[in-house]
Amino acid sequence: MAFKINASYLQDTTLVRCQSESAMRAQNIVAQLIALIGSIACPIANAADVQYEFQASLTDGPLQGTSFVGTFSFDAGGITGVGMEYLTLTSLDFNLLGTTFTRADIKQGGQAILDNGKLDYFTAAFFPPPPLASPVQDIAFGFGGPGIIGYVKVINGVQVFGQGRYAFSAGAVPEVSTLGLMSVGLLIGLWRGGRQVNSNSSAPWKSWPKQAGRPST
Repeated sequence: MAFKINASYLQDTTLVRCQSESAMRAQNIVAQLIALIGSIACPIANAADVQYEFQASLTDGPLQGTSFVGTFSFDAGGITGVGMEYLTLTSLDFNLLGTTFTRADIKQGGQAILDNGKLDYFTAAFFPPPPLASPVQDIAFGFGGPGIIGYVKVINGVQVFGQGRYAFSAGAVPEVSTLGLMSVGLLIGLWRGGRQVNSNSSAPWKSWPKQAGRPST
């Protein structure tokens, strides 16, 4: 008994094979695009400033009892999380007795020091001017150790030394750039598209003609 194959059945079989090959090509393209966009989006998302707020108090010397607050930030994009790391401050601002100090006024230091990925302390030394009309001749953060402040005030031509302490807390969470968010959205869209393609290819009979031919004897 010989078997004969209807022409319509051959067409259906060819259609299924083509759909399967198209689905595989589409999935490969999606995978390549995801890898490409991920390699672009991740560094952008990580390269963001982390901001902290610090509270300072001068505990002895001519300005004993003086307290002030400030903020500082650094770029967390290059953190490895291993060992001691020294990252340049991207900002530092505080006001001491009516005089504003900024990162631009730093004469020495200006770094955030991390120990195994955790912020330990920051360093910054100011030798005014600038800023003008400073209440101190010098003030330094972190050079005597984590959280230590040292300062000098001139009184009647005599340098009088004092000390203080500072502590910090995490501020605003860094924002992921707009491009990073767009990349994440595109990744989700590609993932959903890949699932749709895979769903269609796993059930090819859904697209078969209702009158598809069958093997006959």
